[in-house]
Amino acid sequence: MHVLKHFVLTFDQANERVRFEPQVEGPVRMQPRRSTGALLRADPGGWFEVARVLPDTPAAATSLRAGDRVLELDGTPVAERGCKRLDEPEKLRQRLGIQRGDSIEQVDIDLIDLIE
Repeated sequence: MHVLKHFVLTFDQANERVRFEPQVEGPVRMQPRRSTGALLRADPGGWFEVARVLPDTPAAATSLRAGDRVLELDGTPVAERGCKRLDEPEKLRQRLGIQRGDSIEQVDIDLIDLIE
C-alpha cells in the first residue's frame, strides 16, 4: 500500500520518535484493493502460505485457514506466476489450489474491495 506518500515523516532521533504530518487536508483516500480476505506470504519453497484469514470476508466463508499452502492461482502454479498482481481489478473470483496435509483441493473465492 502507498499510505506513506500522503505524509511527511520527521525523525526525532534524540527523543526516539517518528512524526507523521499529513500532506493533505481531510482523510487520506486510498484506491480500492481487490482481495479474497486471505493474507498470503511467499515461501521459498515456491508456494504461498495463508498467514491469516480476515473475518467477514469471502475467504472466511470457505474452508481456508492459516497455515494452508496455496500451490496454484487460477490453475497456474505459484512458482510459475512471477510477480503478477493478485488483485487484478476486472476479476470477480479467484481459484486457489490449496494443500493441507496430504490433501489438495480447489477453492473458488469471490474478490471484494477491501478499501472503499
